[in-house]
Amino acid sequence: MDLIDFLVAQPESKGITNEEVEEIKDLFFLFKTDEKSELSYLDQFVEYLYSEIFKAYGATYQEIMIDNIMIDNNMIEVRNVAISLSIHSEDFWTEHYSWDEENKERGSGVFAADIAGGLWGLLFGPAGSIIAGGVSSMVADLQKNNSNSAIFDAKFHTPKYI
Repeated sequence: MDLIDFLVAQPESKGITNEEVEEIKDLFFLFKTDEKSELSYLDQFVEYLYSEIFKAYGATYQEIMIDNIMIDNNMIEVRNVAISLSIHSEDFWTEHYSWDEENKERGSGVFAADIAGGLWGLLFGPAGSIIAGGVSSMVADLQKNNSNSAIFDAKFHTPKYI
């Protein structure tokens, strides 16, 4: 069972359609790391998520996140969700992991991936946001802690202990 199917099988994911699940899987399966890039694999993944947010909303991640940038009235709710994701992502990752001060910055790859994935997944409602944000932050966390390997393109699997 892959990680996305595992998350979809949870009671909190009730209501998400098979088509939406396939679109969420495509977000991850279509990403490819570029081993020749000067960017780290984690930075490539976060930049990919940022580009997908722009395709989905017509606004950049930074435009959504920064309060002093004017955005369309329809995007105010998206900004509110982004701020909530930011707060709760930081709470989760710092509560469950003893990170140093550098990793607690909201701009770190794991927080950014969690927020960006959650924003993109919001297109499919709360369950989509939770699934896409959760997978994004897990991939980013794995990459941050094992920087010698490429992100597992299209090969997300649950750990055996789940």
